[in-house]
Amino acid sequence: MILMAFDSYKGSSPEEILAKEKEIQFQEDLEFFPTDELLEKYPDLETQRKIFLRVFKEEPYELASSAHLYSPSLFTEALAGQLYSYSEHNAVEFIRDNLSLFIKQAKDQEVFFQKIVVWLGMYEAESHLSEFNFDKKAFIENYFENFDPDRSFLTIDQYPKEYHPYILEKLLEKGAVAIILINLRGFIGIDHKALSREICQRQDTHHGLVDHLKKFDEIDPSVIEVFRKECLGEGIIALIERGFIEHPTREDYDIICSPCVYNKSIFLIQNWRKFEGLTEEMAFHDFQSNFPEDLLEHLDCFPSYSFEKVIAIYQQDSRVVGYFLLASHAHVFPLEYHNKLFEDYLIHFGGAHHGYYLDLPKRLSGVRELSKAVADMYLDRCPTVIAQHLDSFASGAVDQEELEKKLIAAKSLHGLIPKPKGISENCYQEVFKGHLKVTGPKHLYEYLWLYSKQDRIWIGKMILMDSPDFYFRNLGFFEDQETPQEQIFVREDWVKQILLYIRSFKNPKEVLVLCAEQKDSKIYQEALKKRLINALKFLELSEWEFWLEQTDLTDPKYARMKERMEMHVGKILPRLLKAGLPADAKKITSLCKRFHLAIPEEIEKKVDKAEIIQEERVPRAIVEKPVDVLEDMTKFYTHQLIQIDLPTEKEKCDARLHGIDLPVRTWVDLNDMTRSFEAHERRIAHWMKNYAVFAVAKELRHQVDQLPLISKDSQVNLPGLDLTEEQRAYQQQFSHPVDQFLSLATPTEIRRFLFQAEQRFLQIGWRSSYGGEAWAQICRVLADIWKEDSPLAIQIDRIFDLQHNSGCIFDKRPERVKENDKLEFFLDFKFHQTGDFENWKKGLRRFLVLDQSDALIDSMEYFEKMRPRLEAFKEQIAAEAGPRQMKYS
Repeated sequence: MILMAFDSYKGSSPEEILAKEKEIQFQEDLEFFPTDELLEKYPDLETQRKIFLRVFKEEPYELASSAHLYSPSLFTEALAGQLYSYSEHNAVEFIRDNLSLFIKQAKDQEVFFQKIVVWLGMYEAESHLSEFNFDKKAFIENYFENFDPDRSFLTIDQYPKEYHPYILEKLLEKGAVAIILINLRGFIGIDHKALSREICQRQDTHHGLVDHLKKFDEIDPSVIEVFRKECLGEGIIALIERGFIEHPTREDYDIICSPCVYNKSIFLIQNWRKFEGLTEEMAFHDFQSNFPEDLLEHLDCFPSYSFEKVIAIYQQDSRVVGYFLLASHAHVFPLEYHNKLFEDYLIHFGGAHHGYYLDLPKRLSGVRELSKAVADMYLDRCPTVIAQHLDSFASGAVDQEELEKKLIAAKSLHGLIPKPKGISENCYQEVFKGHLKVTGPKHLYEYLWLYSKQDRIWIGKMILMDSPDFYFRNLGFFEDQETPQEQIFVREDWVKQILLYIRSFKNPKEVLVLCAEQKDSKIYQEALKKRLINALKFLELSEWEFWLEQTDLTDPKYARMKERMEMHVGKILPRLLKAGLPADAKKITSLCKRFHLAIPEEIEKKVDKAEIIQEERVPRAIVEKPVDVLEDMTKFYTHQLIQIDLPTEKEKCDARLHGIDLPVRTWVDLNDMTRSFEAHERRIAHWMKNYAVFAVAKELRHQVDQLPLISKDSQVNLPGLDLTEEQRAYQQQFSHPVDQFLSLATPTEIRRFLFQAEQRFLQIGWRSSYGGEAWAQICRVLADIWKEDSPLAIQIDRIFDLQHNSGCIFDKRPERVKENDKLEFFLDFKFHQTGDFENWKKGLRRFLVLDQSDALIDSMEYFEKMRPRLEAFKEQIAAEAGPRQMKYS
């Protein structure tokens, strides 16, 4: 080999020899280092280009999640052209997904734009138009010369705002009203009032105007006349909600009540008082006849109607529906009514009306203290539903033994994941075993994340007995497993999984003994190479120590591995300190010293100085009642807008010092306002912080979907907690494992989980719609928030602004968090505000239902009445407490 190497250098100059040696080194590194470390080691553009093209050829799935790791200068017009010339789907997809990178490097922006039109189509090109740096005037003029309102599209945000009036004029000229309305919020510098009049004068545009009416800041009075004349009920609703009709008439009510008007019930129930000539009795009678179910959900809108009166009215209906509706909405009545409403229904219609009969158990959420009679009636037909809602029944009402017999006999996990609280461990294990016998484990992988660590221990053992292949493929889910039998180690693919997830076993050393024959094999060395890095990166520090003990780092063959570990140690220690995880940082430095791994001196000093704070395990309440994100969001930012003008603590102190005061009533109002704002902040901060951790845990379920695109050896699961019996009993109040974790985890344990999740999301291989950098950023922000060292208002604002791959973060738990399609629009609206109260009120009208916007606008107007007194108060303080000029004689 030496002679061959010598011969290959024969006749070469020193520069050529050096170049050949560098190329050999690079080729070896290509095989050894992962892409992210390669790019860090080789920052020069030519080498990064080689790496990029190799990855594109051999592992194109990596590119979707690794483009940000390359130098931005790599993404030239020439590279885009080269990729496009391959005529492969992956190439076109990469250009489209990373078009912004290519645009920044293009020398002739206009020419490159035309190329993108050819390569990707006008839609993709136009959706990035604002990123291109060329005069758009000629393009816009040419665009409208060939414009077809039925086939063309337009995204106004992409066009320079100075051309918006011209674009609007051309769209009106072409009759493209639909495009105008879709883009209305993006137009800048246009007269909404005149535009509404112009559109309303066109006969075929009224329904489109109705659909987009909430986007208008002002409308012409002629719109109201036309909508009334044409009986456009949805339009009348929108006009009232926006405050354009301040005093709705009885005629407006009649138009809205028309059978052809949809989605009107909640609006009418909540706003019946606004209509002239409509009494409470008339409204209640109408709503009870036309939408009785919605009426029961909003009884607070009818204060004159007692619960007894409502029940009597509904039970006057001799049909099943009245009794059924009362029972199915028992949760809106006080606790003492719950069981009576169910029993009344069963007494009158217990054996009949099968559809209602079976539907009723699905309505048990929020119901309490149901009797044995109710439980017995449904136990035969709906044991799973009873199991899901055991807390809806009085103590002893459910025959637990009979219920568990029926669940075991059903041999189905349908409706029983997550594991319902109140079902015994033995029963659930028998149900699980029966399910495995009937259907096998093939559909379980997507649900395993919904089990706690404690449950995943016995689930692993059970699946191993039933389906060892599934068990080893999903070994990352299971913990504290027994050492496999010796014959298991015959299968190479199983041995590979065992080595990668050796931490899943109680006794890793015992397991490794059984792998002794594999020590010189490729799969052993590959596992060692992966786990020496990933166990460190994912804070599996006991496992890292285990693998370090198996490795002789003085052996030259591990020199590169030692170099890699030292590089990662230097990166991870500062991040751990920033994330508030000094205990992990100290453990790593201790292991580095023991195994002679170098640590940068400055970093080591910081780790040594870091203090570990002991935290008590304090039970944390979990909000189970659904919350309205948009309502909480708008309320919070309205409060923030008002607080800008409230006296600061320093101003109050200076006022006391200089004897400056406000009327007592004003102080009382200010204090009440401040306390109300602070209470709201505490409430929403609590649910938001918990929810955000839930969202991260739920996104991690896609780490299973994404395999084998992302590393198989680094699965992140919810950690188990060391609990007392009393703490475990508290945790069992909650059925979802994330709620169980959050109910007792310390802030440090939560930050540690978020750090591990961030590492998982940063791994190369996530598809663009899942995980990746967006979720890693969410984890970073949340870990910082869970340090709990910043004001609540800042924590709340940061969570509200979190965005994942496809939008707002608040879409991961719909049964608890009511997301709204207006959230994104409101956040954009909030971002562009300057503190103008009138503009803010218009926004509230646009985004909220009428009663919500009215409440917030009332609070703003109440504050506005105080504002002159507060301004005078502040001016007086500034005059008295401000710096004075010295006069010298």
